[in-house]
Amino acid sequence: MMNIYQDIVKKNIGILKEIDEIDKIRNKVMSQLGIDGDNSRLRAALIFQWLFRLYAQKMGEAHTIKIVRKMVKGII
Repeated sequence: MMNIYQDIVKKNIGILKEIDEIDKIRNKVMSQLGIDGDNSRLRAALIFQWLFRLYAQKMGEAHTIKIVRKMVKGII
């Protein structure tokens, strides 16, 4: 019975490490975008994210990915 609990704890520690890594990456990206300390920029980014998800749901993910690829190729 104790082995079951030990396995659960080991799995959860792995998950916590992954969550910590994701949080570090999120903070790094927010810093690069300049929204780490500015709530108005964070709010604008969240609104854009919400609108982009609505667009992707309405137009389809494949269509949205094609458009983003074209935009990225035009920038680079």
